Amino acid sequence: MMEVCQFGEKNNLQKTKIIAAFAGTGKTYCAKKHENVLDFDYLFLKFSYEDELLKTKKFEELKGIKKGRSLNPQWPQNFITQLFENMQKYDVILIPANDEILSYLEENKLDYILCYPKVECKSIYMKRYLDRGTNQEWIQNMDKNFEEYVKGFDLLKCKKIILEQDETLEDKLIEMNYIKKL
Repeated sequence: MMEVCQFGEKNNLQKTKIIAAFAGTGKTYCAKKHENVLDFDYLFLKFSYEDELLKTKKFEELKGIKKGRSLNPQWPQNFITQLFENMQKYDVILIPANDEILSYLEENKLDYILCYPKVECKSIYMKRYLDRGTNQEWIQNMDKNFEEYVKGFDLLKCKKIILEQDETLEDKLIEMNYIKKL
């Protein structure tokens, strides 16, 4: 059984590796391939969507949509609760890297590693977003702010994995012995 730290305790009991990874680094791909890895996206924890949107849009298309969604009143406690529950089930949990999520990790004294690409990789990531079917509004926002996001991550004082050109999160997790090469 995996040991888990409780809220507010920062110690060596946290066995699960939490990786806060930038969009397009390969969280979903890695989790589908490795059974001990969870792609823990918070979209449906943070927002409630109108039924029509859920029927007509794919998951990637829901990202960035503002009309037809509302903030879940249980947010962010539902995220933290489910994160702790999943820490008992997985060796590696992949979560989106954004300021709000990183703040929750810090507040709850959870160790994490931040994974993001070098700013020179922008064109590779823009193509990944298009290829996976992310909605245009979200892609336009990312195109406009990519460099700012990456430079902001560069300033953070935490453990980091910085991806080169075609490297993926899976490549680095294998290199770090967090997962096995299949």
